[in-house]
Amino acid sequence: IFQLCSDNVQYFSKATSWSGYSERMVNVSNKIQQCSGTLRDIVSRLQDIAPNYDFDEHTPGNGFRSLVCICDTTVLHLISLQKTVTEQRGSFVFRLAHYCKELEAFAKVVDFLMDSLPL
Repeated sequence: IFQLCSDNVQYFSKATSWSGYSERMVNVSNKIQQCSGTLRDIVSRLQDIAPNYDFDEHTPGNGFRSLVCICDTTVLHLISLQKTVTEQRGSFVFRLAHYCKELEAFAKVVDFLMDSLPL
């Protein structure tokens, strides 16, 4: 995710048109890039403490494991969006506004997760 964000920041930093969305894409990609390390650390700590709160040794399930799944799903979707932007940004029918808004929405989810997680 770090490399995909970096590539998109570099590409959209040079763009002059796109009516403001190129700057927003740079900002959101930078934000995702900065948050990715912190989120990785939080997920790692959640994975470390989750086994302590399982119902029993045969039932590995609790809220901490659910939070790890939510973080994983969010990061996978961010990777998918950044990859799609990287692959399609030169296309005539590329919809920068759509992808920018999607990434901004998921960046807000990442902010919420980082603020809400108990670590």
